[in-house]
This record gives sequence, C-alpha cells and structure tokens, in this order.
Amino acid sequence: MYLDLDITIQPRSGEGYPFTIQARGGDARGVFVFPEDEAFQQLLARLARLEADEAMLQAIGRRLFAALFHGPARDVLARTQGLCAEGQQLRLKLSIAAEEGKLAALPWELLDDPDGGPLVLTNTPLVRYLPVSARVPTVATTLPLKVLLTAAASGGRDGSAALAEAQAGLQSLGPHAQITVEPQLSMPIFQRRLREGYQIWHFVGQGRAGGLLFHDNRAVSAAQLGVLLGSSGVRLVLLDASADTHLATDPFRALAPALMKTQIPTVIAMQFSAPDSGAAFAGEFYRALAEGLPIDTCVTEGRRAVMGVAGLERPDWATPVVYSRAPDSQLFAVPQGDLPAKIITLG
Repeated sequence: MYLDLDITIQPRSGEGYPFTIQARGGDARGVFVFPEDEAFQQLLARLARLEADEAMLQAIGRRLFAALFHGPARDVLARTQGLCAEGQQLRLKLSIAAEEGKLAALPWELLDDPDGGPLVLTNTPLVRYLPVSARVPTVATTLPLKVLLTAAASGGRDGSAALAEAQAGLQSLGPHAQITVEPQLSMPIFQRRLREGYQIWHFVGQGRAGGLLFHDNRAVSAAQLGVLLGSSGVRLVLLDASADTHLATDPFRALAPALMKTQIPTVIAMQFSAPDSGAAFAGEFYRALAEGLPIDTCVTEGRRAVMGVAGLERPDWATPVVYSRAPDSQLFAVPQGDLPAKIITLG
C-alpha cells in the first residue's frame, strides 16, 4: 500500500545536519539547516503555547519542508510520488540521530508541501523510525484481539470521554476483540493485567517528566514501564498523555521513544496538549483498525477526525506521533467478515 521514502538525519556537522534519502525514486544527500532566525523561533514559541492559527501552522510546516526537501532531495520526493501506483501512497520514514534531541522536538508532523498541503493529512503518513540493536520478536497474534483501555484521573484530567470513544471504535470488531477497561489504573492492577496477554495498551491521562501519572498521582517512570511491558507481548501502545508537551524532545529519554528500547514495536504518542481532541482521534483510529486498515492509515483517519472537530487552525491534528522499530511493520491479523484474516501493518 505504501512506497517508503527513508530519511536519515545524522549528527550535526558544521552549519547543519547531513541527511540521506533513499526511495524508489532514487537516492539523495543534503544538509538540513536548522531555522535559527527569530521569526521561526517565535512561531515555535507560539506553537508551544498553543497560540496557533491555520496560517501559522502552515508557515512552520512549509519552513520545515523547504529546509529538508531542496535540491536533489526535492527531486527524489517528486519522482517517488510519481511512481505511486493506483491505491498506493507515499510514506515518510524519518530516522533522527539519537543524540539530536533538538531535531526530534521539531513538529515534523506539520510538514506542508506548497503544492499539496499538510502531508500527514493528504495520504503521506510520517513514521519516526528508531532503530535499536535488540531484535523485534515475531509474536503470533491470536484472536480475539485483546485490548487494555486504561485511564488515571490524575492532575485533574478525566479520561472517560476518550475511553468511551475508543471502546465504541473497538466494538466494530465484534467478537474478534476482547476489551478490558480500567478507569483508575494503578501499578498493581497494571502488573496483573499485563499477565493476561494483551496486544494493545491504551492510556489516557497525564505525563510527567518522561513518565506517566497513575492513580493517586503515582509517578511511573519510563524505566518502570519498560520492565513491565518488555516481556508482555504488547505490540502497540497508544499514549494519550497529552499534558506532557515534551514527549518528542529526546529520542531516548522521553517516554514514547524510551519504550522503543524494550520489545514494543510501535508507540503512538501525543506531542502537544490537546485533550479535547483525544476522544475523536481514538474513536476513528480504532474504527479504521477494525476495518483492517494499516496502522498508518488508521492514524491518518484519526487525524482527519480531529480536524473535523478542531479545524485546521489548531495543531490538534498534528498531535499524534507514530514511533516504530518494526522493520516488517506487521502487527496483527484481524479477520474481515468471512474473508481470511487480514494482516494489520504499518503499511
């Protein structure tokens, strides 16, 4: 379904960050120069305060696009787009050097092609690929698909609406999904539940300094989560911990990328605070998953649902960030009606 365009950004050298692009349309090398001018920094500062409008988001996305896709890189992008067959889409696979937290913190999901608009809304998903040395194990997935929906009303956030929408979306799978809801997640409950063999864990609540807040404001670090999740068989983690606006700041200290160091192949995390849109995203994401669509497409459908609620003038549609360390992209097998089981993949 997808043609991959692999973008690897290396550590800083001189005035910029060397990068390589590999795709069906050819290979290219270039240098990404971080926009240091005051105007761009002011745009990022406004984004951090969520003081956004459509023109501002477009300006950020087009500056990032121009800084990355210039010269031969732009040519490779255009050629690869032209090679997409009917029903096939381009996917950007972005890998950033682990030590370059400043680059990882950029809102790459806002990338905006002047000729086509926001990429992640126009069938060009973006995956932040984090290669690690440990092999991703192949886990045989049996039905029903077991999903653990959890929340923790810590820090004043009530996740009941997001949980209800996620549950409604998953019910489209009918008997092929087994859903467990824990509205007040604690560490003892989480440990016991993980022994029951879930493939998906969805958390709604608040993040705090590279971790999550469980019931009674109990801070749970990424290291603790990694210990529990590492041998659990969970294939997909969705973190709607949207009070933490720094999940994407450092690839191996922020929570979502830290989980990549365990046995978790794919994590979807929220990089901005947009709790009002979490319910819309979760509901449409799981409805698309129930239809047997690839994970990337499910995320795109979730983004579009958020756009329908919040519009383009807010950054909510760019909030979800997809992290992956699964090169084969295969996650689940979900049957569709009387047809044979269909593989749910990242593309």
